[in-house]
Amino acid sequence: MKKLRLILILYLFSGLIFAINDSYVKSLIEEEDYYRAISELKENLFYADENYKNNYLIKLSAVSLLSKKPEITDYYLKQLEIKLSNTDSLYSRYLFHSVLFDIENRHFIFASEKIQSIKTQEFIGLKKLLNFKISVELEETNPSDINALVDSLPIIAENEKIEITSLLKQPVQVKSRTKSMLFSALIPGSGQIYCKHYYDGLQSFFYIGTLTLCSVISLKYDSDHKDQFPLSSIIIPVNSLFYLANIYGARQTADFINKSKMIHRQKRINSIIDKYTKKAIIDFF
Repeated sequence: MKKLRLILILYLFSGLIFAINDSYVKSLIEEEDYYRAISELKENLFYADENYKNNYLIKLSAVSLLSKKPEITDYYLKQLEIKLSNTDSLYSRYLFHSVLFDIENRHFIFASEKIQSIKTQEFIGLKKLLNFKISVELEETNPSDINALVDSLPIIAENEKIEITSLLKQPVQVKSRTKSMLFSALIPGSGQIYCKHYYDGLQSFFYIGTLTLCSVISLKYDSDHKDQFPLSSIIIPVNSLFYLANIYGARQTADFINKSKMIHRQKRINSIIDKYTKKAIIDFF
């Protein structure tokens, strides 16, 4: 009887120590000290009995996700995949972390399929949030549905919903490819200036202007001297190449401006969504 009491006391005491340690780990995560949080959880995993090991594997996968260490996250997720069945109480959390991992690695199709397998009620808001993130990343958001889509995200603050809606409604194509190419065809460098790349535009204008002047002088020289190896046969092709490169460069500059705008938009939307997914991860501790 005494032995049984002693075992029970030790069990309760160990549970209290793990609870205090979990609270400490949570505070480390909130401070973004992920390295120490992972070290503490690894120690807990080592001493935990079999009933608690999966719980610590889940927590380790969560912290490694937050610390942006894909190889560590992958290691713990693979262990969980082997250990957990789809009836396990931790299975939904495992799927949630697995979806975040796939999104982080831009495996959006896999992530989308896994989201549908999350059935737990507490993940409904997060499922909508992650589905929305995937649709934005894949550029599948229909402009006419943006308001309804953003309003359906229940866990985002109203001011952030307004900001996301505004970002999604902004035109992605800020500068026209056709215009930039046409401007540079008419006046070399003007397409780049239209895209507000003034240095590139002036550089193109100077080089092509100088080569054009050299072409005119070489033609005059060749017509006067009737040389067997006319100088213009070298300068004019070089000038033509620079002229065509200037038009192509104007197109590339327009593409760069548009892509930069899209990346900036997605980064801001992702930063809002990531704030809520991080909060969800911390709340699970």
